[in-house]
Amino acid sequence: MIQRIQSVYLLLLISVSIVGLGLIPPLEVGVLLFLNPDFTMGYLMVTAFFGAVSLFLFKNRKVQILVNRFNMLGQSIVFLMFLYVFYSSGFEMSSVAVWVMVPLSSFFFLFLANRAIRKDEDLIRSMDRLR
Repeated sequence: MIQRIQSVYLLLLISVSIVGLGLIPPLEVGVLLFLNPDFTMGYLMVTAFFGAVSLFLFKNRKVQILVNRFNMLGQSIVFLMFLYVFYSSGFEMSSVAVWVMVPLSSFFFLFLANRAIRKDEDLIRSMDRLR
């Protein structure tokens, strides 16, 4: 399981989420509902959970790709929400760059993992044709 490169990418995704839980300070935005500390902590826990679920679905690559795509959709929605709120509320980008980088790096790791999973699936299909 861990010898595959997509497992490394998924472990990096999980580690980014866990580091975000412990080290990234919550934003103080009282007006915005989805930027309260409960939402951000929940977002990071859900990201880590789906990354772990995808990591342990290594025997079923099609479901693993589906879980990763669902997680990528969530990452892109959260990224766009963060950008919209930060630009509309007048935050300086230097103070919130870490919050923008978390969903962006998570999306990047999920993209790389999906690409590697599809590559494995294509290799296995080509091996089945040769038999």
